[in-house]
Parts: sequence; structure tokens; C-alpha cells
Amino acid sequence: MKNVWLVLLLLIYFKPSTSLKCNRDDKKCLCLPGAEFEFQCPSSFENGDTGDYPDYVIHIKEDKDILIDCSPNLKQFNITSLPNVTIERTESFRMRFCPLPPRNFKEVLDWFGIKQVKYLQYSHYELANTTLTKDYFEGLEDLEKLSLENNGLVDVEEDVFANTPKLTSLDLQVNKIKLGANLFNNTPLLKSLDISQNNLDYLPPDLFKKLEDLELLHVWDNKIRFIDDSTFQGLTNVKSIELSGNLIETITENAFKNLSNLERVNLSMNKLQYVPGDLFRHNQKLKLVLLKMNEGLYLPGYLFSNMSQLEEVDLTDCKLKGISSDIFKHSLNLKRIKLAHNTLDFIPQTLFEGLTNLEEIYLNNNNIETIDQIFKTLRQLKILTLEGNRIRDVGKAAFDDLIRLEKIILRHNQITKIDNRAFYNNGNLKTIDLAHNQITGNYSSKLVLLENVHDAETIDLSHNLITRVDDIVTMYNKNKLKSLDLSYNRIEVIGLQELQPFTKKVIIKLDHNHIKTVDFSYVEVVATSGDAKDALSDPDPWHSVIDLNENPLNCDCHNFDLVRYVTNELRPEIKVMFDLKMDNLKCANPPPLEDFPVESLVPKLLICPVEDGCPERCLCSQRPFDRTIIINCADKNLTQYPQLNLSDFTNIDFVQTEVHLEGNSLNTGPGKNLTGYGNVTELSLSSNKIETISWVPPNIKVLKLDNNKISYLNWEVLHTLNESNLHSLTLHNNPWTCDCQAANLTNFLRQNPKILDAKHVYCFNSTNRLIELNRTDLCHEWQVVYLVLIVLSVLFFVALAFALYYRYQQELKVWLFAHNLCLWWVTEEELDKDKIYDAFISYSHKDEDFVTQNLLPVLEGGPQPYKLCLHYRNWIPGEFITTQVTNSVLESRRTLVVLSPNFLESVWGKMEFRTAHTQAMTEGRARVIIVLYGDVDVDSLDDELKTYLKTNTYVKWGDPYFWNKLKYALPHTKRNVANQQKMANVMNCIDDKFKLVVPVTNSPGSTPPVLALDANMLKHPLNFVPSQEMDTPPAEAGTLLVSTGL
Repeated sequence: MKNVWLVLLLLIYFKPSTSLKCNRDDKKCLCLPGAEFEFQCPSSFENGDTGDYPDYVIHIKEDKDILIDCSPNLKQFNITSLPNVTIERTESFRMRFCPLPPRNFKEVLDWFGIKQVKYLQYSHYELANTTLTKDYFEGLEDLEKLSLENNGLVDVEEDVFANTPKLTSLDLQVNKIKLGANLFNNTPLLKSLDISQNNLDYLPPDLFKKLEDLELLHVWDNKIRFIDDSTFQGLTNVKSIELSGNLIETITENAFKNLSNLERVNLSMNKLQYVPGDLFRHNQKLKLVLLKMNEGLYLPGYLFSNMSQLEEVDLTDCKLKGISSDIFKHSLNLKRIKLAHNTLDFIPQTLFEGLTNLEEIYLNNNNIETIDQIFKTLRQLKILTLEGNRIRDVGKAAFDDLIRLEKIILRHNQITKIDNRAFYNNGNLKTIDLAHNQITGNYSSKLVLLENVHDAETIDLSHNLITRVDDIVTMYNKNKLKSLDLSYNRIEVIGLQELQPFTKKVIIKLDHNHIKTVDFSYVEVVATSGDAKDALSDPDPWHSVIDLNENPLNCDCHNFDLVRYVTNELRPEIKVMFDLKMDNLKCANPPPLEDFPVESLVPKLLICPVEDGCPERCLCSQRPFDRTIIINCADKNLTQYPQLNLSDFTNIDFVQTEVHLEGNSLNTGPGKNLTGYGNVTELSLSSNKIETISWVPPNIKVLKLDNNKISYLNWEVLHTLNESNLHSLTLHNNPWTCDCQAANLTNFLRQNPKILDAKHVYCFNSTNRLIELNRTDLCHEWQVVYLVLIVLSVLFFVALAFALYYRYQQELKVWLFAHNLCLWWVTEEELDKDKIYDAFISYSHKDEDFVTQNLLPVLEGGPQPYKLCLHYRNWIPGEFITTQVTNSVLESRRTLVVLSPNFLESVWGKMEFRTAHTQAMTEGRARVIIVLYGDVDVDSLDDELKTYLKTNTYVKWGDPYFWNKLKYALPHTKRNVANQQKMANVMNCIDDKFKLVVPVTNSPGSTPPVLALDANMLKHPLNFVPSQEMDTPPAEAGTLLVSTGL
């Protein structure tokens, strides 16, 4: 037993596999494995050329299908070029675009090892010059289905199918085959035959005589013109004959006599003008007759009568002008009758009588005018199409018996009135199409037209004249409704409460109506009650999608809630329940808002006109946004303020009053005695001629005073504005007076920058902005006061300074002089006022004649004599010489040194020079005057004198301007300031270092010497500038040296 099992396992293991695999040794074809194997032969890589398209592409689905596609350029079919694969079995074998095999199809099957095939398809498209013979099908005795469509075949041998005796299906369509009478004698088992599109103009007699088993015959789209009694002889079992698209004009009465099993016949799109009355009398199994598109066809009475199995008759587009009332008589199984696209203007009342199983009637696109009493007893009818007729009225009983009606199409008629009870019994209606009629819906009855069609899913009432939704349809009982189309009507007002959804989602089209108002009354109440209050939490709530686009909406207060809906100011449940589509909805009125997108509106823009209580010549309106009455008296050329009787607006809930008086001729502001103005909250007085404003309403919020002649606002007005709840104030383009009275207004502007645009409020005839001016800019008398105070303060301090100076001048000057401060203030005359002499002359006694004869006469004489100190006449006998020298220097304003060769030899002379120079350095003044007399060798001088002469300017005797220079260097007095100034001007133009002839004199002795001085004392910064660097010394610029050399 074990050995038997082992043998079985080995047999199973070593059983040859039939699985398809790529043969790697086969280099002539490229194999692409997958769920469907593909072979490309020859391989595009065989010769290294990837651009060639293979001659053969073989698609193989193992055990199911083999498809060989050949290259369009292939001229000869070469079997050896196919891949070396073994298939053994397949259900179908197909060849496309391939030349015929050299011998037959069997050799191709053998190449793949296929022993048996059930279905063979061959399509080449270009076999017009080939005669198909039986040899091509040799060895295919078991073939059951053969398709030779689309080959262009013309000639085939009559015994071409001799080798395929088991064929049950043969497809020869799209060829040009010349049918022989015996062509199908070798295919007795055929059940389906298709010879369509072969350009056949007739069918040979006895062509089908051997095809007793044939059930399906397709001969459509040929050129056959007649059918006679022998055409279908032998087809005793045929069930369907397709003859559409031919040119059949005549068909004999017994053409279908022997077709006792015929169930379907299609004679559409032919040229039939007449059909014999007994044509179908013998075809009691007939279920479908198609005769559509036989223009001008006449149908005899009883043609389709007494046919117990008949289910459908299609007579569409035959241009029938009339139809017999008994044409369907007693064909009780009829379910579908199509009489569309004819010219029927009348339907006999008994046409459908007794057809109790009728489910569909198509009468669309005729000329029918009335339908009363036509559809009685049709209790099974589900679809009724009456589109495109001339029906005007639909009576109460028109559809009474159609209790199972599900779809009715009445679009494109001329219906002006439908009885309110026309659909009362049609509770199962799902689709109602009444579009493109003239239905108004203005009925006196309280019954709504479509109230009882509670199962309705789609209702189309577009393109009518309906003015009110609630005349036509109710929503409360339409819990299956999906679409309600009321577009292109004349509806002016819709109430959302009427369109409350009672299903998950309903699309309501109201576009292209005359809708002016969308009423939200009671919607908020509905949204917060019952199931609606759960809309926010329900992920799939009931809601209506309502298209309101392309309507002439009035953007006024009646649509206040609609705009609140847009701006999300209503309860959120409402927006969930009603999805309003308004992306292309624009305002039609009022004119200021014309073409304004509704989705961009804000509630405060909406107003409504009010007539009762409005002042004469004015227009009044209400604005619900802020509960305001608007009284518009603008541009009326008013010279007086209208009286406002606000108590007359009795039916309006308002808390604010807005008055527009701009563009009139008012010359003053309102008075507190005016009726009704005390409660005004917005007052526009722009563009008038107002000059004064003495009062404003105490509750004012908006005040417009721009473009008037106002120059001043008093404190009372500004105080009222400050106390009120002012939001906006305009003051620009007024001739504001910018004086002290405008100070309060300026402060008001600064304190209220958000209320008005103060940048545009200017002073009259000026570019100054009021807000930028302060009290000083506005009040000029204060400027004078401030200036006077400043001047008085300055004068006070000046007087105080003079008083202090007068009282303490000596002490002050001494202190300043001692600290080297403000020395310019301490004048030389003040410093020297206690000195006795103008000058002390220091000289060698050897030069005394020069002094007494030349210097003294000039200096002590003339209109301005100098008081000189000379040792021979002013020294006190018995005093020490050094004391005498020091006193002489200290008591003299200048020390005049006559520098001569004799002086250089005198020790006392040098002592006098040092004493004088030291004193000058101590005071910081130029005290020493040197007169160079005689031939003095400067280079031979000692270092002290040489340094002094090089750093100071001196006067040389013999200089043409000697006396002018000398007197300039001597002390100046107030009485001779003018003369000294003249001399200074002259000296500025003279070179200090001109040379004169030095006179020769003797060398007398000099005065006794004094104490030696430090040479550094000569470097005081107040001494004269060096003679080498300055040509003309200014007055009192430094020590002056006078040269007396000849």
C-alpha cells in the first residue's frame, strides 16, 4: 500500500506543468510575463534596434484567450516567427490585422499546441480581393463561434463553412459579401447570425431554409427594399429579427406568417408607408415591435390588437397624423406604448381602454390639445410623458385613475391652469415636470396644487408665471423631496418658513424670479424648537439649499433679516437649516444700491420709505438696524427749518431721528424752539449758507456742518457737543476765524480727534490748521502783554545792574582786574586816573639837550599838552634814586625810553627800563615807549634789550610820522578820542620799520640803575607783537620803541 502511495506522489510531482512561462532560450521574441503574457516577435532587441515595431504582438491569457496583433505593414504571415510556447488549450483565438495564414488557421493553432478551440475571430479589414474558401477552416470541426467581421470580404465560396458544422454563432457584419442561396446549408446548428452592414439590397429566397434552429437574425443597416413571404422561410424558431436601417418600403402580409416563435421585430428607420393589418396576426408570442422613424407611416386599425404577449410598441417619429382607437384593442399585456414625435393632435378616448397593465405611455412632442378622459382605468401606469404638446388646461379628472403614477412630464405645453385637485389621487408621484408652461397658480381654492403628492422627489415648475409658492406646493408633507425647481417664474416674496426642510437635503431653485423680499418671519422660533434646535449637533441635519440668484432684490428694511443672515447675526441654527445661495444676487433697488452684491451688504444700509407723518417736501424712511427714522429734506432750496412731528410715526419702532437738510439755503443753525429737533440724533446741515450756530440737539450723535459760512462756535454749543454722545462731526470748508474766541474750538478739536477729521479745518484765508494753533497763536493781545513783561523784566535787571555798578564800581573793577576777568571792561583811563604824569622820560644825561630841545617843546606844548616827569625837575632831592625811579614809573602812565648809544652805556637807564617794563607786565598793559635815537647797533645789544626790540615795535627819530606815532603811543583821553582814532587809521597804513638818518649826538650819562628784571617777564601775552611779523601796530597793541637815530 505504501508503494502505491509513493508511486502516486511521484506521478503528481513529475507531472508536466501546463503553466505558461517565458522560454529564455527563444531569442527571436521578447517575453513580458504577467497576468497576461505578451510576446513581441521578432524581439526589438534582437538586432540592437529599439525603434522597430514588432511584426507580431501576442497576448496570452492562459486557458482563456490568445490574441495575435500583426503589424499593418506585414505582407505575409510567417508562422515560424511566432514564439515557441505551448498553450494546449484556450477558449478563444483571435487574429487582427494579420494576413491569412498560408494554408489555414489550424496550422497556427498547432504551432501553439492548441488541440481544440471554441471561438475564432479574424479581422483584417482589407480582404476585398480574396476569396474565402473552406480550406482556411480545415480541422476546425469543433468550432462553435466564428467572427469574420470587418474584413471587406466580397467573394466567399458557398461551401466555405463545410468544415465547421458545429457553428452556433456566425458574425459576418461589416463586409460586402454576395450571399449565395446555399451559403448557410452547412451550418444547421446556427442560433445567431449577423449579416448586418454588408450593403445587401436583397435576401435570396430560401437563404435561411436550413437554419431551423436560428433564434437571432441581424440584417440591419443594409439596403434591402422589400420583404416577401419567402424571405424568412425556414426560420421557425427565430425569436428576434433586426431589420432596422434598411430601405424597406414594402412588406407582404405573410412575411412573418411562419415565424410562430417571433418575440421581437425591429423595422425602425426604413421607408415603410404602410403595414398590412394582419402582418403580426400569426405572431402571438411577439413582445416587442419597433417601427420608429418610418416617416409618413399609416397604421391600419387592429394592427396590434389581440396580441396577448405584446408588451411594447414603439411608433416614435413616424409623423403619424392619426391613430385608430382600436389599434391596441384587447392586447391586455401591453406595458409600454411610444407615440412620441408624431403630429397627433387628438388621442381617442378609448385608445388605451382596457390596457390595465400599461405602465408607460410616451406621447411627447405631438400636437395634443386635450387629455381629458384619455387615461381612465390605467391604474398600473407609472410613467406618462406629454412633453411638447399644446395642452392648455388640465382638469380635475385628467389623472384620477393613475393611482400608481410615479412620473409625469408635462413640460413645454401651453398650460395656463391646472385644477387644484388634478394630482389629488396621485400620491405616489416621484417626478413632476410642469416646466415651460404658463401656470400662474392664482387659484381661489384653498387646496394647494401639489399638496397631496407626498412621495414627490423631483418637482420642476420652472419657466412659468407662478407668483406664490404656497399656491403650488407645500413642504410640510414632502419628506422625500430632493429637488424643487421654481426658477424663471414671477415670485416676488418668499417666506422661509414655507420652505422649511423635512428631509435631509432638498435643493430649491428660485433663481431668475421677481423676488424682492425674503421673509424670515417665525424662522428663529422654528430654529429653536423641536428637532430644529439639534441642527448644530447633527452631522447630517435636515436643510434646504435655496438658490436665490438673479432676482431683483429690494435691498431695504424688508430684507433686514436676510442681510443679518449674510453677516451671521441670526441664530446659527438658521444657517444650518437654510443654505441660501446668493453668490450672483445683486440689489435692484433702491438706486444707490443698484447692482450692489447682496453678500457684501451690511444691515445699516437697509432702509424703507415712510409716508405717514413725513414733513412736506421731504422723504422719510426707517432703518431697522439702529431703529432710526430718517427725514430727508436735502436739496429742496429750503430757507426755514421744517417742523418735525415725530408723534405721527405711530406704527414705527424707533429710538433715533436722522434729519438731512444739506444742500439748502438755510442761513442759521436750528433753534431750541423748533418742534421735534430736541430728539434728533443725526443732523446734516452741509452745503447751506449757515453763518451762526447757537444751539444743537442735546442727544446729537452725528452733526455735519461742513461747506457753510460758519466762522465761530460758542462755548454753549461746544459744551453740548461734549456732553452728548457725539460720534461724528464735520467742520471743513468753513471760514473759521482764528482769534482768541476760537481757543475753545481748538481745544475741542484736540480732545476729540476720532470724532472728526481736524486736518481739514483751516483758518479763513490761511493754510493754518485750527488744531495746530495754541492760545498764543490765536490771542494776539497776549503776545503784546508777554512782550511788555519781557521788556520790563530786562529793564529792571539792567537798572539793578547799573545801581549795583554805581554803588560798587570801584570794588568790582578791582576784583575783575585782580582776577584777570573782563579786562576789556576796566579801561586804561580808569586804571590810570590816579597817576600824576602822562609819561616819565628815561634818558642818558648826555642826551638831555635832545630831550629838552626836541621832545619837551612838542609834547608839553600844543592843544593837547602832556604832563611829563623829568628827573632833573620832578625828583625830590635827598630820596634814594631807586625809590625815585620806582615812584616815577608808578606815577606815570607811560615810560618813554630814549634808546641811544649813550643810554646803552648807562646802568641807571637800563634799571629804569626794567622797572617800567616790570610794572607794565604786572598790570598787563603796554607802558614802555622806546624812542630809538642815534646809531644804535641792535645786534650788539645785550640779550634782554635785543629780545625786547625783536618782539616789540619802536619809534625811530627821523621818521616822517614820528610825532603821530609817538602821540598815538602816549596816553589817550576822552577829549581827544577822535583825533587818536584818525592817527590810528593813519598808523595802520604805515610800516613801523622804516629807517631815518640817525643824528649824531654825544653820549651823556643816564639815570641811576634800578633792580634787575627776569627776561621771562618780557613774554607776557599782552605785550606788542614782534616787529618782524606786524607792519602797522594797532593802538595800545604793545610797547612802542621810538628810534632817534639820524
